[in-house]
Amino acid sequence: MKFDSLDKYQSIFLEPEWTLSKYYGWKLAVEGADFKVLIKNFGPIKRSLVLSQLTQDKLHSELLKLSIFGPFSMITIKDFANQTQDFCNEMLIDGLRVAKVVDSERLFNKYTFVVDLSLEVDKLWSNMNADNKRVCRKAIASGMVVESISLLNEELFTLFYERYSKMAIERSLEIPNETIIRKMFEDGRLCMYYVRNGETICTIALVYSADSKSIFLYGVSGDQKNDGSAQLVQWKIIEHLKQIGQSWYDLGGVPELSDLNGICRFKKSFGGDGVDLGPEYYRCPTFLMLAKNIYKKFRVAL
Repeated sequence: MKFDSLDKYQSIFLEPEWTLSKYYGWKLAVEGADFKVLIKNFGPIKRSLVLSQLTQDKLHSELLKLSIFGPFSMITIKDFANQTQDFCNEMLIDGLRVAKVVDSERLFNKYTFVVDLSLEVDKLWSNMNADNKRVCRKAIASGMVVESISLLNEELFTLFYERYSKMAIERSLEIPNETIIRKMFEDGRLCMYYVRNGETICTIALVYSADSKSIFLYGVSGDQKNDGSAQLVQWKIIEHLKQIGQSWYDLGGVPELSDLNGICRFKKSFGGDGVDLGPEYYRCPTFLMLAKNIYKKFRVAL
C-alpha cells in the first residue's frame, strides 16, 4: 500500500511548523521544502536529525555539505522519498557507514495512514469500512455528539490527562508534556475533539495542524471501551478538517501494514491510504552507544 506518485503526499514532519523545532528544543540548521536538518546539543554531544524527501543521489550530495559527522555526533537520517523499508541497509557518506536503525533507536514510525481531504464528503464516507459506518450510526443514535475546541478548557484538559496517564502506565507509554501541550493550544495549532453522551465524556482526541496538514497526536477513551465513540470521533475529525479546508489528515503511525496488527486495522478502517514512511538510518559512536545503554538500564532499575 503506497501512493503511485511521491508528489501526492509529503509528510507533515517536513512542514516548517512541525513540533520538533517549535516545542521540543531542536534548532533548525537547514530548512527547505524537501530537506531539513535539525540539531540538538547535549554539552559536547551533538545530535543531528536529517529529514529528506530528496532522491538518494541528491540526499547524498546534501549530506556531504554538512558538518554533522564527528566523534561526538549522533545522526538520524529519515529518508521519506524511498517509500520502502527495504530500500537499503546502510548509507555510505564520504566513507562513513550509517546503518539502518534498530527499532529500539527509532524516532519515527515505519508507516502511517493518511486521508486525502480533497475528496468529497460522500466519497470519504463511502471509503470507510462498512463496520465503522455502522458503529458511527449506532453511536449517533445512542445520543453521542462530537464537539471541538481550539481554546484550552481546563476541565477537559484535566480529564484528558487523568485518563491518558492511567492508560500510559498500563501500556508503558510516554505521557505527553503538559507544558508543551498547553503551548500548542496557545499557538492555535492544537484542537481537542471530544465525544459527549449527555453529561458523559466518552473519548477525547488531540489533533495538531501544520499548514494544510493535520495529524492525530493523542487519544483516550473512558471506561466504556467499545461504545463506538473512538470510531465516531475519527470520522467527525475527518469531516471537520475537510470543512475548514485542510488537505490531508494523518491518522498517526503504525508499526506495520498488516491486518494482524490491531492499531493498523483500526486506522486502515477509516479509508485512508497506507504509506511507507521510508527507511531510517542512525549512527552513534560506540562509546556513546555504551553510555546510552548503561543509562537506559539505570533508569529501568529505578
